[in-house]
Amino acid sequence: MEVYWYVFYVDGAYPWNADKVRQVDRRYLKSLATAIDGAGYHGALVATGAAGGWDPWAISSYLAAYTERMRFLIAVHPSLLSPTLLAKQAVTLDHLSGGRVELNIVNGHAGLQAGGVHLQHDERYAHGDEYLGVLRQLLTGDDRSIDHQGKHLDIRGARPVGPGVHAPYPPIWVGGSSVQAMDLAAKHADVYANWAEPLDRHKAHLAQFRERAALAGRQVETAMTVHVVIRDTEEQAWAEVNTMLRHADQSAVDNLQRVLSAGQSEGQRRASSLHTGRLPRDARELEIAPNVWTGYGLLRIGSSLAFVGTARQVADRLIEYHEAGVDKFILSHHPLPEEAWRVADELLPLLPLKPVGGQREAADRRVRTFNNQVNGLGAQR
Repeated sequence: MEVYWYVFYVDGAYPWNADKVRQVDRRYLKSLATAIDGAGYHGALVATGAAGGWDPWAISSYLAAYTERMRFLIAVHPSLLSPTLLAKQAVTLDHLSGGRVELNIVNGHAGLQAGGVHLQHDERYAHGDEYLGVLRQLLTGDDRSIDHQGKHLDIRGARPVGPGVHAPYPPIWVGGSSVQAMDLAAKHADVYANWAEPLDRHKAHLAQFRERAALAGRQVETAMTVHVVIRDTEEQAWAEVNTMLRHADQSAVDNLQRVLSAGQSEGQRRASSLHTGRLPRDARELEIAPNVWTGYGLLRIGSSLAFVGTARQVADRLIEYHEAGVDKFILSHHPLPEEAWRVADELLPLLPLKPVGGQREAADRRVRTFNNQVNGLGAQR
């Protein structure tokens, strides 16, 4: 398996509580990236808010200069960025980082209205189909002009941007839980990602996706996002989860659930169905299977599930999902730097991980080859 961590511009011990939010600046992000880069992770999702917040491209560009191995899985809202510009950004940073760029395409979020986009759920995925078709041409095509006139995009005279360090292009992840998301990933993605669900339900969902990918004549890797709360003993882990709940109040939970229900996200609907929307008296009231807790969805947008327990118990849960077909895992817990080190020290050694350095070394070779070719062309001129 491959394990990614999480980079975000909001953090703290309990960041859903305004009194427990830290100041995140360039030094803070550098310390977080240093932990990810040096501790055995394959990379990190660099997330962003649809309605605002810091830009993940700027964050990734800054952190690439201070890291050597970590991959940057950069969140992209297609309807806010032209495919021509995205191709330029992706290939440029892929070269400058030594082949460490991956693209996380996010289509199904109604929060894009803040960016002037008012497409409904199905329209966003129809737009995404056109968008990824053009993007893949820009990333892999020859020198011929690219024209596309569709319902959502009118591209005329675009040119391929040349190869990235990745072959044939920076990997494309497509996230979502709806039928439309699965079909889009089956057609275009290198990795299909969704939020963790109870094991049987997650396994059935992956089987459904694989059927759709097979109909498209493709095999696609899968990824899953889940929170992890590990401590030396199971009792300490559940005590930490109860402390998380004590730093929340029901009015904030109610407000978050209203925002999430208005978002038109099938993944969020499925995540929200795993809890009652009410703060429990004890965290274990929301334990739906050994060490599987659904209460994170009361506190944050995204996956409701967390694996809670000792490192061995959490590793066992991750291995169960890996054996069910999940290839890559995006893990997180706050505060991000400290928990990144804790997970690296205690959890990662218990997992069957792919080597981290091999891709970096291969990327270095491709960069040298590309630079030699460019230098040769310059000498000819």
